[in-house]
Amino acid sequence: IFGSFNASPWRMTRSYYGSSESFLWRFVHDDVDISCCHPNHKKESIEVYPHTGQNHNVQLCRPDGLLIGGGGPSWKGNDSSVPCRNTFGGKSVGLLLESNLEKGSSGTCATYLNRPLCGLYEDGEFDILDLEVWSFTPCMSLEEAEKMQKRNIFMESLLNERG
Repeated sequence: IFGSFNASPWRMTRSYYGSSESFLWRFVHDDVDISCCHPNHKKESIEVYPHTGQNHNVQLCRPDGLLIGGGGPSWKGNDSSVPCRNTFGGKSVGLLLESNLEKGSSGTCATYLNRPLCGLYEDGEFDILDLEVWSFTPCMSLEEAEKMQKRNIFMESLLNERG
C-alpha cells in the first residue's frame, strides 16, 4: 500500500507543475519477534518522503499516464518528454500510473529521494489491483468546485504570461 499527496489539482499539461507541499508515502510492515508471547507480532509504520526542493518535478498528467516526482540525483530539469516508464536514461519517476490504470512503476527520484514504493519486481513495475483517489475541497457542490477550478486555471495562466 503506497501513494502520494498532491496539493495541486490534476490537469493535463506539457510540463511538471505542483506544490512543494506534496509527498510520497508507503505502508511498511516487518515481522518482529518481540517475545515468546507474541511470536507473530508485526511492526507496522508509514514511511513519508517529503519534497526535497532539488527540482520542481512534482506532478505531470499526460495522455499516456500520471507521473509523480522525477529525476535522478543529478537531474534537475523540467523534462516533460519523459516516456512513461520507471527509468529513462538514469532519470527516475517516484510514482507512475499508466493511462489505463492497470499498471504502474516506482523508482527513486530527486524530487522526493524516496525508496521505490513497491518492490514486487526488480524494475519497479506493479499491477494496480485497487486504486483510491481522494480530493479535498472547500466546495459544497460539484458546480462550485468547477467554478473554482476554472478561476484557478485562469489565474495561473495570467501569472505564467507575466512570469
